[in-house]
Amino acid sequence: LARLLASPADRDPFESIPAMLPAHHWTGSAEPHTYNTTRGEESLLAPFGIDRSGLQRDWNEEHQSCKELPSETLKERIIRDRTLFKVNCDFIEAATKAAVAVIDKNVPPLNPMDPA
Repeated sequence: LARLLASPADRDPFESIPAMLPAHHWTGSAEPHTYNTTRGEESLLAPFGIDRSGLQRDWNEEHQSCKELPSETLKERIIRDRTLFKVNCDFIEAATKAAVAVIDKNVPPLNPMDPA
């Protein structure tokens, strides 16, 4: 209990730095519509969840390597947890973009000959 009530100056600096939470566009107010001449090109150039470099991320490998980080000291646990949080947020963002692309029918089907 005494450790929880300790002053912020006595705590480790990693405990004082807040983790950045991703902002979701559907939780805020809608922005007014603006005229954009390149909007038509954006749909042709959108990567739909794939990294711009063209490489696909191996989410399982990233998650497993983050879980294998050392966690003996407080700093190591905080770094491990923040890394896991970042990978999880990146995965959720990519999965959301991919789901929207599938719903909008921007992703070709895996078996185009099968009936819908």
